[in-house]
Amino acid sequence: MLVVPIIGKIGWRNPPVVTLSLIVVNVAVFLLSLSLGLSEVIKDYGFIPAAHEPVTFLTHMFLHGDFSHIIGNMIFLWLVGSMLEMAGGRVFLLICYFLTGLGAVGLFWAIYGSSDVPLVGASGAIAGLMGAVTVMFGRTKIKVFYSLGFYFDYVRIPAIALLPLWIGNELFQLAMTPESRIAYVAHLGGLISGGLIAFAGRAVLKNRAYDVAEEPQDEITPLVEAALMHLEKLELAEGRELLVQALEKSPQDEAILLRIFNIDQHEPDSPRFHATAQQLFSLLSADPAKQNLLYQTYCQYARLSPEPRLSPNLHGKICSAFIALGQIETAEEILERLIEKSPQLHFLPSLSYDLARSCKAKRMEDKALRWHRLICDAFPGSQEAALVREQKRDGSIQCE
Repeated sequence: MLVVPIIGKIGWRNPPVVTLSLIVVNVAVFLLSLSLGLSEVIKDYGFIPAAHEPVTFLTHMFLHGDFSHIIGNMIFLWLVGSMLEMAGGRVFLLICYFLTGLGAVGLFWAIYGSSDVPLVGASGAIAGLMGAVTVMFGRTKIKVFYSLGFYFDYVRIPAIALLPLWIGNELFQLAMTPESRIAYVAHLGGLISGGLIAFAGRAVLKNRAYDVAEEPQDEITPLVEAALMHLEKLELAEGRELLVQALEKSPQDEAILLRIFNIDQHEPDSPRFHATAQQLFSLLSADPAKQNLLYQTYCQYARLSPEPRLSPNLHGKICSAFIALGQIETAEEILERLIEKSPQLHFLPSLSYDLARSCKAKRMEDKALRWHRLICDAFPGSQEAALVREQKRDGSIQCE
């Protein structure tokens, strides 16, 4: 059975420096041990209960027997170390790492005092961090990954529930595999000492862990789902109100805006319909990938409102998008309306020139010529008119 807490979001502006440093030190010591002779280093600096040196109480927790040993330990160190560092702080994590490592080796020494087999690995200290995490977060629910052989899933449970679960698992493994090379007793020592240290630390650190463990709640999905239930019953006003609340929390959500747009289209003469259209088209016109959706919804809007009430600047953006999309006729209608009602707009010559080029690219020579002439007549002092005149001198187009 594998039960692993999943870390919440890491604030990289204030990264888990101590956790990363401990990982770097462990990996560096392992690589150095390989270069010096791993078996000799373990013999000299691993903890041998029957013939130990005082320094090995500390050095053993930075030694590892092989690559799989260190890789597994470092993964768990990252998971629980980062959580504990964000919850309790860097100093607390560092103190906890060393004290729980001593607690782990202390219990191992008490049980196997006559053993001459070296104890190495950071797993005792890491187990201590795991124990500290459970007490630090207490009844706060955290996300946990679990695996039962072929089956695995995620669940949110109170952190404190993991402590008896982990202790029980270590006792079970110890009873079932008493000859195993895995130091389950050291794990137990780490778990228990980590829990005790965190219990004492909570009085000082109070509830710092809460913000780390709790993921932001999804307030939008329940509102949308409730709105859809109202819409299924044709309760449009109630559904719209909930969608507006969801949109306030996520103003850039085009799916919500589309639903509101589809509700408001039942009253095409209302100012609300045009305000929703303005907001939706502003969002869609800012994303080139949404040009097709913009075209579809704009056509829907134009059918319901022959006299669109959109701002001239937005209409210009929509026209530009339709020119890029190759929707010449709709772009012409918009541009003609803009020239008629707001001929002073600075972007009209450029839009007209782009439309003329698009017509020419589609071999619509008559349309292209018409727009070239319009540029010369309506915007004679513009840069675009100068370009058209230059093309006229080359004989490729006519302006008059």
